[in-house]
Amino acid sequence: QAIGLGFQHYILALGSTVMIPSLLVPLMGGSD
Repeated sequence: QAIGLGFQHYILALGSTVMIPSLLVPLMGGSD
């Protein structure tokens, strides 16, 4: 259970790290 929660949290953190710049860069005008 604890390992599953830790893994899920790791995946969410990793996904956020990838998704947030991918969303912010076009908003800030760096579309290349």
